[in-house]
Amino acid sequence: MSRFSICIPAHDRGENGPKWMRELFDSIKKQTLQDFDIVVVDESENDLILDTCKEYSDDFEFTYIKCSHLKDDGITAKWNVGIDECTGDIVKIILSDDIF
Repeated sequence: MSRFSICIPAHDRGENGPKWMRELFDSIKKQTLQDFDIVVVDESENDLILDTCKEYSDDFEFTYIKCSHLKDDGITAKWNVGIDECTGDIVKIILSDDIF
């Protein structure tokens, strides 16, 4: 089975951002395939998403990228940054307010 990567572009969603990231991470934990890494590309100006990632650092192999300079460049710019850091043969892009 091929290793896969999950690329999550995240941005500032206020107090809902961490809540939705927790729901996403909890849904990922329920998956049966476990050979994956997660790349979070965060454009927010605060550390709420980083703090949420730290809560799950024992559960997942993470790469966290802070890129607030891409805030106005659109979502595909964040996808490209994240994809460049992915280590899997297959990449799944999922938004920070989705459930996997």
